[in-house]
Amino acid sequence: MKIDILNLFEKNIKVKVFVGLFFLIFFSLLVSISSNHKLKTEIQNLETEVEELNSKIEELNSKIEELETDAEEVKTFDNNVNSSVRYTGSAIENKVDDEFNGWDGNTIVKLSNGSVWQQADYKYQYHYSYRPEVFIYSKNGATYMKVDGTDEVRVNRIK
Repeated sequence: MKIDILNLFEKNIKVKVFVGLFFLIFFSLLVSISSNHKLKTEIQNLETEVEELNSKIEELNSKIEELETDAEEVKTFDNNVNSSVRYTGSAIENKVDDEFNGWDGNTIVKLSNGSVWQQADYKYQYHYSYRPEVFIYSKNGATYMKVDGTDEVRVNRIK
């Protein structure tokens, strides 16, 4: 009888160890499945964020292209960029009302908006043009006019 009890005890221990191992493996699998679900959810969240960021990048690239196009359309009126020069205020863009024959030292220019400007500094530069574009702007406290095809000239408004 002693042998039978011992055999039964050994079998009982083997069953308990087997059941214990079974539950250990089962719970490990449950934890693993739960972790996989959490990882899948996190991956889906990250994919959503990436899509949103890609959309924002596309919007920004579109805005950059718009700004680059706008920048190409900006007309320059002074090719001699000097860091000590201060441009102030906004430029007036208009056209000469009729013919323009250049600068003769005392040139009077009537613009299509009705304003009249007179050359303030002596400068001679012949350039014929019919209704050329004009830019008027302030620089270092003085007013300048840049007529297409000519150098800038300091001017005063007389009307």
